Amino acid sequence: MTRPRVWYRPPTLYGGNASGPPVPGTGAAGGQAPTGLSRAVHLVDAENLLGTAVPRPADVRQLAARYTDVIGFGPMDQVVIACSHLAFKTIGFCWPGPQYLLRSGPDGADLALLAVLRHDHIAARFPRVVIASGDHIFAQAVTDLTTSGCRVTIATRRGHLSRTLELAASHQIIYLDPPADPPAGQPAA
Repeated sequence: MTRPRVWYRPPTLYGGNASGPPVPGTGAAGGQAPTGLSRAVHLVDAENLLGTAVPRPADVRQLAARYTDVIGFGPMDQVVIACSHLAFKTIGFCWPGPQYLLRSGPDGADLALLAVLRHDHIAARFPRVVIASGDHIFAQAVTDLTTSGCRVTIATRRGHLSRTLELAASHQIIYLDPPADPPAGQPAA
């Protein structure tokens, strides 16, 4: 008796498969990256985006949803989230799917993400890099990636982008702040 041939199509990072529903934020059907965009790596400093070392579950879920809506993921994108061991308790359960790096201490998450940039040959493997942090420590890495031919996007919160990183970012800066609530008595746009 022979085994039946089983075809397996791995799911994308956030559910569905490569021929499944659209990936939120990409504007593309079938989970494909938008035309003109290629495979990307997303390096996320979660504590920087959340503004705290001990986030609440609701804040992590809101950040994950906002990141997905605003930036989106292609089916072949790699996502790396760095945080401390304290934040991981919440982030790991509320934002499932990515690779996690744990490093505590001053600039722990930043240093973990910089190690990925340094040792994983990111510039050779990915034409697009999204650095989700506003910390100045990434400025030289952004310059090096851009020089290597990568398209670099910075994702951060308003008022939390260092001037050094802003100057190094050559292509795009995206702010992940939730939309402002309309004043009382006025309809939402």
